Amino acid sequence: MTNEPTCISPSDRLVHARRVMADECIGRLPVVADDELIGMLTSKDFMRAFIAFRKNVSENHQAAQIKNLFVEDTMSHNVLAVTKDMSIDEVANIMIDNGYNGLPVVEDDAVIGIITQTDILALIADLESE
Repeated sequence: MTNEPTCISPSDRLVHARRVMADECIGRLPVVADDELIGMLTSKDFMRAFIAFRKNVSENHQAAQIKNLFVEDTMSHNVLAVTKDMSIDEVANIMIDNGYNGLPVVEDDAVIGIITQTDILALIADLESE
């Protein structure tokens, strides 16, 4: 699990979220309002929004209009989250059953971490090397 992950606000601009993802080499950002998880923005969400934007906004207006896209318009709502007390088996099954590559870890509705498939693979590799 990655502790204290970078989070964004629903009112952040999508270009800011893209910059954060690129700078930190991450594929998902928890969206937090009033210290509570309200959504997730993944690289897939971003790409869908960008493709729709390119189709719907004429090329000569794109540079000006891209600044009008906000996280809240693109993020996934009704996010599945896990707790730090859940077993790796439970977390892995949630990921597999729902097709997710990572999940936020919450405690009292506050995001305290993110667990990804890479984290689980690293754990398996550690166990195999013992």
